[in-house]
Amino acid sequence: MSGCCLTKGIDNLTFLVVDDDAFMRQLLSKVLWSFGAGDVLTAESGEEGLRILHACHIDLIVCDVVMGGISGLKFVKLVRDMHVIDGSGRHLTPIVMLTAHADEQVVTAAMRLGANGCLVKPLSVGHLAKMISRLCGVTAPAVPAGAQRRAG
Repeated sequence: MSGCCLTKGIDNLTFLVVDDDAFMRQLLSKVLWSFGAGDVLTAESGEEGLRILHACHIDLIVCDVVMGGISGLKFVKLVRDMHVIDGSGRHLTPIVMLTAHADEQVVTAAMRLGANGCLVKPLSVGHLAKMISRLCGVTAPAVPAGAQRRAG
């Protein structure tokens, strides 16, 4: 579990969604807001995501694997190279990768580079809620009534 969010509720967390697909950015933002997120920032590229990380405190990153420019895997590597590690050797900002392909090699590469989890599209809202809970140490966000079980 990450040390960054342990004393916060989801309403105090700031999320960063990095995806070059405008529909996915909007969908993920809506899902995170429906969970009660404190703030949701979005970036349409890895480069923009890095600029936001330099300027803002982010509690959890959700990033697509396949993007133009900096790929999601390169983004994870760059974030891990620049971000602080806590006293126990854990990275302070959890990263959840999104992939349209349940390719074991992609998932393994993402985890080796420092991602904390991977979710396969179409996105399971319930799986995202559980991952946020696990990585940030908050009570699992309630999946709103009527929310699609799979999104994207």
